[in-house]
Amino acid sequence: MTNCYRAFKISLICCLGALLLIMLPGCSKKDDISGKWKGRITLPQTGKSLTDLEFVLTQKGKELTGTMLFTKPGNRLPLTGTVTDRKMTLTSPMKNGLAVSINAALESSSSIKGTAVLDYDVPRLGKREDRTLLELTR
Repeated sequence: MTNCYRAFKISLICCLGALLLIMLPGCSKKDDISGKWKGRITLPQTGKSLTDLEFVLTQKGKELTGTMLFTKPGNRLPLTGTVTDRKMTLTSPMKNGLAVSINAALESSSSIKGTAVLDYDVPRLGKREDRTLLELTR
């Protein structure tokens, strides 16, 4: 009986291990932020918001890439960054007089909140920086 009991324990441990391996990929995917997001940037000083933003993000492990699209003028900014423990950072290079730096956190599978720093260098505004609140939703 001892050998049967031992074989049963080994089989049970192997089955539980296999089940855990099957479930792990599903657990890590729940925090994957890949996909399309609608965005809103709000200036805290004035309360004015820009809502015609769309983000397309691709997450591969901790690496994050994508684009930020201003839907009305149709301007796109490429984004690169990282995701760690539901927190993300993204930056863009200066393009058409604008660069963006984002620090945010995944609040739920359909909500990201944080801050965005908009760096301008255009003749109309000169060199300027706006610190804003950022909200993304699916």
